[in-house]
Amino acid sequence: MDIPAAAKSAIKESLACEFIGFTLATTLYGITVLQGYFYYRQYLHDTLRLKVLVAVVLAADTLTTLMMAHAIYTYVVLDFGEPLKIDLITWSFSSENGFAVLTAFIVQCYFGQRLWIFSRKNVVFVGLLFFMAFFALGTGLAVTIRTFIEPTWAALGTVTSRILLGLYSGASSVCDALIAAGLCYYLQTNRSGLRKTDTIVDKLMVYAIERGLLTTTCQVMHMILTVALPGRPIFLPFAMLESKMYANALLATLNVRKSLTDGKGPIELGRSHSFGTLSPVPGETTGGRATFGNDSALKNSVGTASVATIKFGSKTLQDNDEESMMTKAAGRMV
Repeated sequence: MDIPAAAKSAIKESLACEFIGFTLATTLYGITVLQGYFYYRQYLHDTLRLKVLVAVVLAADTLTTLMMAHAIYTYVVLDFGEPLKIDLITWSFSSENGFAVLTAFIVQCYFGQRLWIFSRKNVVFVGLLFFMAFFALGTGLAVTIRTFIEPTWAALGTVTSRILLGLYSGASSVCDALIAAGLCYYLQTNRSGLRKTDTIVDKLMVYAIERGLLTTTCQVMHMILTVALPGRPIFLPFAMLESKMYANALLATLNVRKSLTDGKGPIELGRSHSFGTLSPVPGETTGGRATFGNDSALKNSVGTASVATIKFGSKTLQDNDEESMMTKAAGRMV
């Protein structure tokens, strides 16, 4: 069969984008599986709800990987000798997009729920975050439905499809940016002034920024390439990486908790919010007692053993080493 030069070039471009995206995606999937293994091994005492959340994200990420593998197999094996079929979008590629959209939504909602607690129920900020997450979910699923109705790459280049894809990627990237900014802001405002806890806060801020940058960059590149190069699959590598980025962002955040507290116990995201600065208790000398925040006291009586205590609602942390206790307290803060 004599294939025109332009068609050959389009076929090579499509297969190259799919191969590059699949290679990078499966590499990240391997990291996701490893992170999942570490999570279930190290955090045996996490709540059942959190364990189920991790299982759902891992299952969704596994399904996206399987869908990608089926699509590549279809193009290079089942449709071998029929190069013009490369313009068709397989049902598995369409399904992969739907599972990727759901994975992003689940992870964004998890961080949104943490920020709801951490911000002391800031309705405006968290409401905007959830609006963007649901908007991205709706437009993303709309794109998935269109690929089932019109399963061709050319159809993705139409004005309607480009608008939907742009809205989905734009809303999702804004949501990711809000999550990163919110975490950084509330971590910054909860600094204690103590070196140990402030170091933990600095590390958490770095993790928040890195997570936000990775997912936001992926979404922005997806949006730019979709809008700027309609009907061409140049955006595929970024689209195929999206679910992996979100799954790894969630698992990395959960797995880093123990390392931040030097093995003294896992950080519990969103458990407490108020960490003030040390200040003298009215009526007491500064060498005798000091308060921490608005609802706790660090007690250090002159001539007796140094014992520090902080109360978190119904829980009380107590340690003979003040710096060690503050590290545990900072862990519960986030």
